[in-house]
Amino acid sequence: MKSPAIGLLLTFLLPVLVEGTQADTLSGRLVDRNGAGIADANLDAIDSSGDEVLLSNDGTGPTGSFSVTIDPGTFTIIFNPPPPPGQTYVTVAVYNVVVSGTTNMGDVSMGDGVVLSGHVTNQFGAAVDNVDIDILDRNGLPAYIPGDRTDASGNFTVTGPIGSFELRFDPSNANVQVLAPLKLDKMAFADKNMGTFALPPGFNITAVIRDTNLDAVQGADLDTHDSLTGDKLYTPSDNTDNNGFVDFVVPAGTYDIEIGPQFGDCLVTERIPLLTVTSDTSLGIIKLEDGVVLSGKVEQGGPGGGGLFGVDLDVRDSLTGLSVPVTDDNTDSAGNYAVVVPKGALDFIFTPMYSIPYSSDRYFNVSVTGDTVQNAYLADCECLTTTGSGIRGTGGLLPKLIATGGCLRTGNPGLGLKIKNARGGAVALIVLGVRYDLGGSLFGGSRFLAGGIHRMLTTISPFALGGASGVAGAGEGGMVVELPNDPALAGMTIVARGLVRDPQANGGTALTRPMIGVACN
Repeated sequence: MKSPAIGLLLTFLLPVLVEGTQADTLSGRLVDRNGAGIADANLDAIDSSGDEVLLSNDGTGPTGSFSVTIDPGTFTIIFNPPPPPGQTYVTVAVYNVVVSGTTNMGDVSMGDGVVLSGHVTNQFGAAVDNVDIDILDRNGLPAYIPGDRTDASGNFTVTGPIGSFELRFDPSNANVQVLAPLKLDKMAFADKNMGTFALPPGFNITAVIRDTNLDAVQGADLDTHDSLTGDKLYTPSDNTDNNGFVDFVVPAGTYDIEIGPQFGDCLVTERIPLLTVTSDTSLGIIKLEDGVVLSGKVEQGGPGGGGLFGVDLDVRDSLTGLSVPVTDDNTDSAGNYAVVVPKGALDFIFTPMYSIPYSSDRYFNVSVTGDTVQNAYLADCECLTTTGSGIRGTGGLLPKLIATGGCLRTGNPGLGLKIKNARGGAVALIVLGVRYDLGGSLFGGSRFLAGGIHRMLTTISPFALGGASGVAGAGEGGMVVELPNDPALAGMTIVARGLVRDPQANGGTALTRPMIGVACN
């Protein structure tokens, strides 16, 4: 029999216990580009500190609906697609989702992807199993890819984004000799067998990182760059442990290594240049110097214009022009940043992701003698937009030119151009250049570009469209181009157009409508 004292205690405690276990609800529906529900997807939530939080009922039902139990707060919600081969969707992330009470996100659209397959070997051609496969999209954001390890035969099948992406191989858990991780820039517009990837032999780099008092620096991140090309290597497990020790793997080569401490340590990032690695290499004990905090906000247009996410900060020594390494130098979702820099006269360059339509901003010879605030304001930058008219082809259909990969900022490495809705199997061209009056002929003559082209920005190489030969609307194909990193292009009008050889088109050439935009730095 329950005593009166226990009953009285429960009377007071029960509301507290219930309140302590209460959580809020996040609901909505995950759909494809046609509005159909996507079943069996998985949801993850990342809080404002970057930590993953525990969710209940974190999957989508048969109609794509979801109702997730989650604590209140502000989160990034990540929708992970069901694995291939049955589905080929790609991960979608929704930022700054505020959960309070019952929050309905409505319909969340998940884009199409492509199925990527391939084979991984060592330098002798032997299959390598249990290699972890990772993909970053053109903005450097990770894509969740179920079933992302090679099998016993070294084969893999994963889903990736359409267009350009970074493909990564991590052999840390492979059951073979030490192999170096590998990353490659790739692109795919349809399901694709990527071929065979041979991982090179790897060598361990070890170091112990200390501060000015010779105390261990925990959680410092070591980034490795090729000294000749400047390319950053993919090096998993490159953070120091509680003793300041780090051990990671690279292939043979000559590298610049940057040691980036955590922000709270207020230590300056250190660079070790021209390190030649031909065997396991110890860097010994490395001491990091004290620094000061540089912080601010990056907004569109001017003060109060709205913060911009993912803007990269580069720092240079004003006197020498040499790069000053900094760590975690991208803005957060509100446009804020904070980094540790040395004292002195410094230049600051703020560069947004190519996917957002803004130009860079620069500040020169800023005197830094202590903690410093430097805000930045980014002007608009155009993307390619469709204008004018075209020439119809087979079936009376007008071929379409689609641009992906962001705005027309100089140096953009991933501007995608794709022809669709054209004659299947036809020979096509995609041209991109600076608009100007020009005579001459190309395929159908100078009529193909309103105003003509003064300077070509792509190599003119005909290619065959996919699709059943001769079938109206079945033809599609494209390319990814890099805009020259030439400041002189800023302010010039860029024009693109697709040309398709088509016997049923007027003059034998079907033309997409032109796409134009003004380039920026």
